[in-house]
Amino acid sequence: MLTHEIGHALGLAHSSDVTTNNATLTNSIMYYLAHGDGRGASLNSYDTNVVRQVHPLNTPPWTYPRVMDITTASPAPNVPGINSVELRGYDLQGTNLNLNITNLTTLNGTFTSIGNLIKYACPNFSDSGRIDPATTSYYDALTARISDGTNASPYVRVRVVSYNNDSSATSDGIPNAWMTTYFLHPDPQAGDKSRATDDADGDKLTNLQEYIAGMNPVDGTSAQRITSFSTNALQFQARPYELYEVLGNTNLSATNGWVRAGVPVLPTNSIGVASNLFNASLPWRFFRVLKVP
Repeated sequence: MLTHEIGHALGLAHSSDVTTNNATLTNSIMYYLAHGDGRGASLNSYDTNVVRQVHPLNTPPWTYPRVMDITTASPAPNVPGINSVELRGYDLQGTNLNLNITNLTTLNGTFTSIGNLIKYACPNFSDSGRIDPATTSYYDALTARISDGTNASPYVRVRVVSYNNDSSATSDGIPNAWMTTYFLHPDPQAGDKSRATDDADGDKLTNLQEYIAGMNPVDGTSAQRITSFSTNALQFQARPYELYEVLGNTNLSATNGWVRAGVPVLPTNSIGVASNLFNASLPWRFFRVLKVP
């Protein structure tokens, strides 16, 4: 009886709720009547097959929605990390995953994909207001899911939420408005270290990296750092609605061996929180935060 009730706790229904001559159903642990003949509990094909339907050995992959702030320029900027996002897939059983795209809305520009990298190009060179990422609105969008060949993730959306003009002769990917906000002029200059490759605040991030990360390029304390940690979680500076992975390694100086710890984090404000990273049975580890491209 205990095994039968555990089956219910796992989500299994009765193999039958009426008397039947089907031996597979009547000999199942999940049959509605107790056998009453002293036999011990024994799983049969009905029990195991239903358990695998409710709790499959091959669980579906998953992914996360992404938002895009587009830099517009003529010619279009050709800068890594600008006007592109990676729709990264996750799976408990492996990494052989495929991206499937559907339902493209291309009112203002066009999407292209290379593997899991989604790029966007727009011929419109004007600025727009920024749509609140917390809503479902967009200027352009696509719907996609990740498949492992057997199961597929729920659908997610990649949404364009703003257009931002860069009028530089050769676009460095950083919009005029962002430059003016922090450097008081739209054009990159050597004198105040406002070029994309400069590090104006000395925090080891270039101005381009600061823009991509959503940080302040003239504030050395704004640099996507881990800000606090406890016995079960850590917090880090973040850009709202961007995707982050926390990586762990037993060797801080190693260039390899960094593996994802816990599930990815999609913060809705400027503080990212990652939990369930620590395990007493594992050796001590160092952690770092990766913003998914």
